[in-house]
Amino acid sequence: GCQNHCLAHSEPYPALLASEKITAERLATIAERACCAGLSFTYNEPTVWLEYTIEAAQAAHEKGLLATYVSNGMMSEEALRELISCIDAFRFDIKAFDNEKLREISKFGDCEQARKNAEFVINAGRHLEIVTNVIPGVNDDEKHGAEIAGWIAKNLGAHVPWHLTKFTPSYKLDYLTPTSLKTLERLIDVGREAGLEYVYIGNIPGHPMQSTYCPSCGELAVEREGFFVTRVTLENGRCVRCGRTI
Repeated sequence: GCQNHCLAHSEPYPALLASEKITAERLATIAERACCAGLSFTYNEPTVWLEYTIEAAQAAHEKGLLATYVSNGMMSEEALRELISCIDAFRFDIKAFDNEKLREISKFGDCEQARKNAEFVINAGRHLEIVTNVIPGVNDDEKHGAEIAGWIAKNLGAHVPWHLTKFTPSYKLDYLTPTSLKTLERLIDVGREAGLEYVYIGNIPGHPMQSTYCPSCGELAVEREGFFVTRVTLENGRCVRCGRTI
């Protein structure tokens, strides 16, 4: 169910074969010169190249930059302990709440391990966000969504963001249909009913639920368009209408 399968299949994408080796130190320097806020390790599972990501994160910190990790969350406890020391924020993919459903879209993995690691990240005081790629006929029912949302609220905290992303059929799952907007919006309500304060819709350009709203009064706090922030209304990190810290 990976949205970025093309990165692992170079034959249809020959341009991806053109690459060069970049040291961790050079990567941090490139980010600094480009005035980036930091580095983000994403699009393929970063724990596959664990040692490099740790070196690059440490190099980023030496330059005053941040480092973030986008992962399936199924790394070993030993690996996660090393990452906690140098990664500022994590985003874990929780595609399923039980292994039976996970096996429908993945040949490996352990849902309990991912949940355990997510809780470890929170207890370590790091920022964490959860994303679920909503796949029709696999993990798009309300009961399953309520299980994930309820776990986030109870075990991670109501403040932890939950991103619901549209699935687009491709590769071995090309026989499925794209996620409907109605399904995503229904799961937004499921997340809110579970007590989550920040629930988002992803992969739907222009949808208002890409943005952040105050959980108390509903005032727009951060407006987004795709990958870009287009407007911030916060004053000193607080809602301009009710004063709640966002």
